[in-house]
Amino acid sequence: MEELQIRGRVRVLGPLLLALGILLACGAVLAARQTLDRRSAVLAEHISATEEDRRLAAAAVRSDTAEPLTEAALLQLSRQVGMINRDWSDLLESLVPQTDDVRLLSVDVDPFAGAVRLSGVGDSAERANAYSALLEERAVVGDVRLQSLEPSGARMAFEVTARWTD
Repeated sequence: MEELQIRGRVRVLGPLLLALGILLACGAVLAARQTLDRRSAVLAEHISATEEDRRLAAAAVRSDTAEPLTEAALLQLSRQVGMINRDWSDLLESLVPQTDDVRLLSVDVDPFAGAVRLSGVGDSAERANAYSALLEERAVVGDVRLQSLEPSGARMAFEVTARWTD
């Protein structure tokens, strides 16, 4: 009878020990994974910091080795900055027609060249010419030239070029 009781216990203990072994193995795998995740995070931070240091060092080297600009280069740079920093609102205000007899269709401004190209339509050739004269009078643009004048239905299409004055 004792032998039956021991065998019954073994039958119950076997699966319990197996389950306990599996739980311990899973716990060990989980602990190892958490350790690897922490190490990966530390390594990623280290790599990120190293890349940032490398980028800052490269920028410092570039700025240290940059040659000073020549007088001609400084003059050209000054002109370019001046072209970009022009008074845009004053220019655009000066290009707007005063009456509905002339309507602008496009305005193309090249700040580096200081050039302005306008296309529009007017009620007549006289209105287009008057608009060109008005641009010259406003003195924001100079060297105003009426480049083309073509009938477009009942209206007159025109194109004007000018130089942006300082």
